[in-house]
Order: sequence, then C-alpha cells, then structure tokens
Amino acid sequence: MERLVPDYPRSEGAKLLERTGFRDVRSSSLDDVMTTDFFIKATFEFDRRGVPSLTEFGKLHFREFKCLPTTYGELRATKPG
Repeated sequence: MERLVPDYPRSEGAKLLERTGFRDVRSSSLDDVMTTDFFIKATFEFDRRGVPSLTEFGKLHFREFKCLPTTYGELRATKPG
C-alpha cells in the first residue's frame, strides 16, 4: 500500500527525486480539493455514544497513518535525458 499512497512528507519525496537526478522538482498541495472525510465515513460507523467501529470496507482498508496530519499533494519533476 505504501508504494501506492506514500506516507511521508512531500518535502522528503522532493528531496528523494532531486537526489536521484530528477530536475525541476515542484511540490504543491491538493488539500483544497481533497480531504479524508469520504474515507473516514466509509471506514467507520459510530454508535449512539459516538464510539467508532470498522465497517466492512474499513476491515479491509483501514491502516494507521504514520505521518499526521494527513494531507494531500503532488510532486512533479522532469526526468533527465
């Protein structure tokens, strides 16, 4: 899963791209168009007291995030050569 959805700061990803020879590395936030709201609603259901439990979807897809808060962004770079 971590190969599909990296769980580290974008700044670390940008440094990795630069170290491996990519050029014109750009990082931008996508937080204004993406949130975790839909994922949270699909992953958990809450009882009357507000206690969460995993939904069937959540049982398959829940994972603890190592790097909080969760934000969304993209890295763009030019491949040399």
